[in-house]
Amino acid sequence: MPPIPIIPRKILFGNPSNVLPKISPDGKYLAYIAPKDDVLNIYLTDNPKDLSSAKAITNDKVRGIRNFWWSFDHQIVYPQDKEGDEDFKLYSIDLNTGEKVTLTPFDGTTSEPVKFSPNYPNEVIISINKPDPTVFSLYRCDLKTGEINLIEENTQSFDSYFLNDDLEVCFASKLTDEAGKNVYRKVNNEWELMISYGIDDVHSSEIFSIVKEDNEELIYLIDSRDREYSAIYKINLNDPEKKLHIVAEPDNQEADINNVLTDPNTHVPLAYSVNYLRTSWNPISSEISSDLEFLKSVDGGDFTILSQTLDNTIWIVCFENDTQTAKYYLFDRSNDKCINLLFNSNPNLENYCLAKLNPIVIKSRDGLDLVSYLTLPLNKYDPYSDYKPTHPLPMVLNVHGGPWARDSFVPLRTDHQFFANRGYAVLSVNFRSSTGLGKSLLRAGNGEWGAKAHDDLIGKFYR
Repeated sequence: MPPIPIIPRKILFGNPSNVLPKISPDGKYLAYIAPKDDVLNIYLTDNPKDLSSAKAITNDKVRGIRNFWWSFDHQIVYPQDKEGDEDFKLYSIDLNTGEKVTLTPFDGTTSEPVKFSPNYPNEVIISINKPDPTVFSLYRCDLKTGEINLIEENTQSFDSYFLNDDLEVCFASKLTDEAGKNVYRKVNNEWELMISYGIDDVHSSEIFSIVKEDNEELIYLIDSRDREYSAIYKINLNDPEKKLHIVAEPDNQEADINNVLTDPNTHVPLAYSVNYLRTSWNPISSEISSDLEFLKSVDGGDFTILSQTLDNTIWIVCFENDTQTAKYYLFDRSNDKCINLLFNSNPNLENYCLAKLNPIVIKSRDGLDLVSYLTLPLNKYDPYSDYKPTHPLPMVLNVHGGPWARDSFVPLRTDHQFFANRGYAVLSVNFRSSTGLGKSLLRAGNGEWGAKAHDDLIGKFYR
């Protein structure tokens, strides 16, 4: 059998050809990131279903642009640092005038958008490590003029804030000395403790929506208190006891909830995903049940909804799997479920054969289930066997960082492909301390770094 062609590193790890498409809130424009003279820039088209007319609206020549956000008034906000110093400044581009405005012109700081709102389409709330460089405070900024004002100085070492559509600061959180997390609610301009999470719940609990419904204010949250895996709850803020009310939990749950799809206008949760071996989506609202079922039939990969119009009729959906680069589709829910392929992220990689990423569960020495991912070189295993190599292979044990993180099936594991393409088996193990797979696995890693957590990695070899 002829040798497998070597995939050049530039094709595996270089810049994507196209990536990160996002639809404007009104559905009139589509923007995405692509190289211009080998440097990543933002491209725009006023025909979202036909990218042939897309033109670059930025002209970076050095560092490249890797993210952007839509405002609710045809403006794009994007971050940029200088020569990798990670002091990210924010800029806006008005699509109607082409004018570029520097929103955060402060040297020695970094900034990030926190909240856009349809109620204030020309404004954005930004977090900046200013005036205290050790914490992030909140500023309100006019996207057209660049005028910016401090609205919430961070004097309590909060690490995150949550705002409503009226751009009011409602909640903030910070870590405790015991490695837990406290969530505070702002009432009459004072901060009141509302929720305390212990160390086991920090990585699987968070507020994700504020909803006004029937003259009541609700918050929706992912919460794992008093349970092995997280679920979706709501709290009525008018309730003095702030009781949790269950909204959704998976049947036969084996992993935490890792993503929630909300209505862009009301912020009510519509669906959620769970990632055990692979990602699966579950509807909360019957309104989108048929949409999720349809998307499952489109492509063999796991999918994520990246962007939505404000009326929720158009979605930008990314499909990813183990042997293809990411594919991006425009899904028109209002037009008999019409779906159009926009592009894939790395068409050059399609000229090569990629190795399969096999999800497996390995038992630890003391009996824990360790979700893992194994890649074998092409032509080195019997396709009719249970994905076992035909002979012993050198293996790379590819260990995720953190340790409070996890390995997953997607996105395309170019690190696995690099080694497998060069003749190595590759194994990634979610050792104890990994997140997203329940409290028992997370808790089992406490005090076991370099001990049992290390044994999870070296104590089992795939034969």
